[in-house]
Amino acid sequence: DVAFAEAYMDGSWSSPDLTHLMHFAMRNETIVRARLAAGFLARTVARIGHLRNANTLEGSKRNIAYHYDLGNAFYRAWLDPSMTYSSGLYQSPDMSLDAAQSAKYERICELADLSPGEKVLEVGCGWGGFAE
Repeated sequence: DVAFAEAYMDGSWSSPDLTHLMHFAMRNETIVRARLAAGFLARTVARIGHLRNANTLEGSKRNIAYHYDLGNAFYRAWLDPSMTYSSGLYQSPDMSLDAAQSAKYERICELADLSPGEKVLEVGCGWGGFAE
């Protein structure tokens, strides 16, 4: 949930072991969701929530504008130097984000069996870092 992360970032809560807390939350989320999903009330509430979030043309325009109007400075603060807007391939726990992105690109090239000089169309993954 975004509010949960934002509350952490603004200092509203903290944890001595954030990784452990996230693992605990993920394990319990599955149990809670499974129990709630079985109930009629939960299904009804979920349906109402879904209907309230209908993706209208006007809503889509507003969401797209909000996303793209944030500016590059916002994304530079948390993306790697290539500005890749997708997860990296972490081959070890101590890999940096930059190294994980490079590892991902290398793996994609291997899987696609790309040869030097071939072209790749990168769509929707960031600012064209893969083309570099």
